[in-house]
Amino acid sequence: MAFLMSKSRAVKIPSCLSRLMLPHVPSKNKPANFAVLLWHSVGTPSIILREVTAVYGFLCPPTLTMDKANRVCNAIALFQYVASDALTRPQFLKARMVYYLFPFIMLAENNKPYEYLRLSSLGVVGALLKSEDPEVVPHLLEIEGFPFFLHALEAGSQLSKTVAVFIIHKILMDDLGLHYCCGVAERFFTIARAFQRVVEKLVAEMIERLPNEASLKLLKNMIRCYLRMCECPRVRDGLSICLPSCFKNDAISYVLHEDPIALGWVQQILFNVTSAERVRAQAAAEASERALRINLENLNIRG
Repeated sequence: MAFLMSKSRAVKIPSCLSRLMLPHVPSKNKPANFAVLLWHSVGTPSIILREVTAVYGFLCPPTLTMDKANRVCNAIALFQYVASDALTRPQFLKARMVYYLFPFIMLAENNKPYEYLRLSSLGVVGALLKSEDPEVVPHLLEIEGFPFFLHALEAGSQLSKTVAVFIIHKILMDDLGLHYCCGVAERFFTIARAFQRVVEKLVAEMIERLPNEASLKLLKNMIRCYLRMCECPRVRDGLSICLPSCFKNDAISYVLHEDPIALGWVQQILFNVTSAERVRAQAAAEASERALRINLENLNIRG
């Protein structure tokens, strides 16, 4: 890819496309302005985008080969460079390039070619969020990306799930993202029940097989998402309805027995949720008491 570094005009013609999609050279051999060269070289973004969208027809029915998948993943990796660079990120967002990755994130297939596409696409979104750019979360919400990330959390491989939960947690940590997830009851319950399914399945697998570092990382990130959602008082009652059952029994203690900090997070979640239940029960009792007093007063008046 030296042609990109020395002569940006070299990528103007499609004949250079095959060289552009070769596995990219190590980062240490790239110039500091590599993302700028990619984005501002005439025709280069269009060529990369054409390469990405060319495989849409192989997604349904699923006929994608590993060679085609690798080629597209290399193209997506070039977009990741652009998404990671502060000089090119604003234009990348303005062009709404993430839109073109949603078909890969939403895939139902889990064999290697399709999983590589999903993971590469999630990597671009993860790179955007790692930048801590305040424009990223509003952009992802504006283009309705959250349902796609939630699907990847449920449908992807463990590695894809780990990237997806990183993305979801980053969105939740933004106040706008927290409001998006908790501000509408139907959306909140969709998210909470998806979390519940993921955690219960993960913990069951960890009990059946010894927990590994990757599964523990995924579980802890899921717990952190619950912790963040608990900061919204209005959804604590809802969480009490669809909290994973393993949080309330010995299963979670078994898989996290070597991580007292993560266990402490679970206890904090349970405290927050049960506090909401106590408040609700107390309010119900007070309402019943008031109703009883009114009935008694009415009987005395009639008597």
